[in-house]
Amino acid sequence: LHSILSANQTGTYIANVTNEFNCTTSDTLVLDVFELSEVHLGADTTICECDTLTLNAETDASIFNWSLNNDSLNEDGQSLEVNQAGTYAVEVTDNNACSNIDEIVIVFSDPPIIELGADTTICEGEDILLQVPDEGYDYEWYLNQNTLVGSTNVLSTNLAGDYALIATNQDGCKFEDGIELEVAPLPIVDLGADTSLCFQDSIFLFVNNPNMVNYEWYLNDVHLDFAQ
Repeated sequence: LHSILSANQTGTYIANVTNEFNCTTSDTLVLDVFELSEVHLGADTTICECDTLTLNAETDASIFNWSLNNDSLNEDGQSLEVNQAGTYAVEVTDNNACSNIDEIVIVFSDPPIIELGADTTICEGEDILLQVPDEGYDYEWYLNQNTLVGSTNVLSTNLAGDYALIATNQDGCKFEDGIELEVAPLPIVDLGADTSLCFQDSIFLFVNNPNMVNYEWYLNDVHLDFAQ
């Protein structure tokens, strides 16, 4: 016994009305309820910093209105390329002027930060530890673009070349750093053959390599700080 009916189903509606004189009349209305255009942007997702992601409304609608954090982007295409974090939404309108909306949250993953330090030089026969703090990433080492055995944050080596370390975090985001390692040859020193001399005599020992930056002399493993 209500004068208002909320209708949301397809069909033929008939209204019978009776006045105070018990007079009755009716009217008929055919209601078509159009299905909304389906729109699905996918599940919330995480992408790597500096990467882009293309959102596709995947619908048969004809009008698109994109927004980021409830602010209109003034974009009206079916797809949208995004490069910043936030909540993206698209409102789609079909030819029947019916609208539907979907949204997706985009999160940017912080990339791994690794630093191998400055290029360096070691002496022939020495080893050096190339390492970064262990943050639980996956590590890949390369020497002159060739993969090395080892997947930890530390690499012991004595080979010259260009080293690269690629770290990958739990979201698949990668970061790379490199270092050039030089191996310097050992200086050549030759005091000659073992020899002997008479008591109170002396002999001059000399290094036949005048281009060294430092010379140190020892007698029976004791440093001779007066030697020139």
